[in-house]
Amino acid sequence: MIRKIFPSSFTKHVCKSLPIFPAYRTFSDKSKREEMFHTMFREVLDSRPVPMRKEFVLNEKNTTETLEKLDIGPNNHHKPTTLGDKAAYYTVKTLRILPDTYFRGNHYMRAAMLETIAAVPGMDVGVGSSDLIL
Repeated sequence: MIRKIFPSSFTKHVCKSLPIFPAYRTFSDKSKREEMFHTMFREVLDSRPVPMRKEFVLNEKNTTETLEKLDIGPNNHHKPTTLGDKAAYYTVKTLRILPDTYFRGNHYMRAAMLETIAAVPGMDVGVGSSDLIL
């Protein structure tokens, strides 16, 4: 599927002002250059991550009813597809082994630990800003 991202007048202007790279020089025909320009933009747009749920992207406010209607079953997990997705997924799984083993079912202690860690950056900012005031 080829979609036009910019009007042809814009691409003609930009293609003239683009620097000549070796890969760019191989295209002698103007239409091939414009096609390459559109292909580059398509690749950039396609490489952006897709939002997990369209309900949260819309400009409407979510109500309790819409949140209750969401299907959050175990089969709704986003499968990692790219190398970056897989690296992030397996890194998080690996890093969770130690805390999961240490805390096991003691969720209160885990929550206290996470709350303590989350408070440290805020305390640093507070201490640093008080030094500036004095």
